[in-house]
Amino acid sequence: MKAMTTAIAFLISSIFTAALATENSRESLNVDLQMQALEAQALSGNEKAQMKLARMYLHGQVKMAQMYLQGEGVEKDVEKGLAWYHLAAEQDLAFAQHKLARLYLDGDIVEQDVEQGLAWLERAADHGFIEAQLDLSLLLESGQYGPPDYVSAYKWLNIAASLSEIDIESRQDQLETKMSFVEKAQANYLYRSCVLNNYTDC
Repeated sequence: MKAMTTAIAFLISSIFTAALATENSRESLNVDLQMQALEAQALSGNEKAQMKLARMYLHGQVKMAQMYLQGEGVEKDVEKGLAWYHLAAEQDLAFAQHKLARLYLDGDIVEQDVEQGLAWLERAADHGFIEAQLDLSLLLESGQYGPPDYVSAYKWLNIAASLSEIDIESRQDQLETKMSFVEKAQANYLYRSCVLNNYTDC
């Protein structure tokens, strides 16, 4: 009786495994077919398909970067991870630009490179990435990597607030105590110019 129960359990397990493998195979096939259809639409000039495909490839690059840097499912390889982030960042994916900036500025995983870090942070901020704008504002105010720049710090703080619902009142008050009347006027002018230009050339 025990042998029969074991045999039945094994049979059920085998059937379940085979069914699961078949289902996974079908899902994989469906994904492949969807990708082929999307690529065909993109090549035919469909702008929505082109944008969707571009986003998928860009986020795929970021995922590859994360996997190599953290050793998720692959052997950890910092150089490959960094290369994937660079690839996505060069295609103006603001998240990747911000991630690169933090990697270079922090210097924990890769060798610290302040010049590159600040350059990527500014690019991410210019692309409307709020975390980058707040980081840039803090760094400019603190003078951690150069002389403090209260005008630019104030400008980026206000830009970030205009694009989100964050409360900046306490930081704004703190920053204003360090600024002259002329500096505040300059910062407000730069902020308003950025907004009027639809957040370009900030």
